[in-house]
Amino acid sequence: MGLEESALQAEEVEEILSSCPQYSTKEIRRLYKRFCRIDREHRGTVNPSDLMHIPEFAMNPLCSRLVALFPAKDGFVNFKQFAETLAVFHPNTRAEEKLKLMFTIYDEDGDGFISRKDLITVLLMVTGKHLGTERLNSIADEYLRGCEKMSFDQFKDGFTDARAVQDALTIRFIVD
Repeated sequence: MGLEESALQAEEVEEILSSCPQYSTKEIRRLYKRFCRIDREHRGTVNPSDLMHIPEFAMNPLCSRLVALFPAKDGFVNFKQFAETLAVFHPNTRAEEKLKLMFTIYDEDGDGFISRKDLITVLLMVTGKHLGTERLNSIADEYLRGCEKMSFDQFKDGFTDARAVQDALTIRFIVD
């Protein structure tokens, strides 16, 4: 039996609402319809390849880093995991939560710090080979401000415009 759009139970909606209060019931149901469209094989789960076809991710040069945010169990993501992961992109999610996401994307090696190597790796993903080594190093120097590596608190202190963070890390993915 395949996954059907009507298969989302009220208890499942309530469970997601309890962990992701930024969603409304209507948004969760719309997100579920979107999940069903991504789940082309009607398994009730999606895999990283399916996630890479989300248009808002597919057009992003950091697509692979975004997809890596999903907690895939045995290579698959269920609807609850899908909704919880995407919640950070919701317009009602606090700027600090969005900054944590951004920090995670830049922390390429996952050690809790953004190093020069992390930064250059992500910059290369974003710019391709359009910037030379000298320019990449210059950007890294300016960004790291003389530090070998940057903690989340240092990273957060570099952002003074919360509205810009909100706007930059909001995806309007809950559409019919």
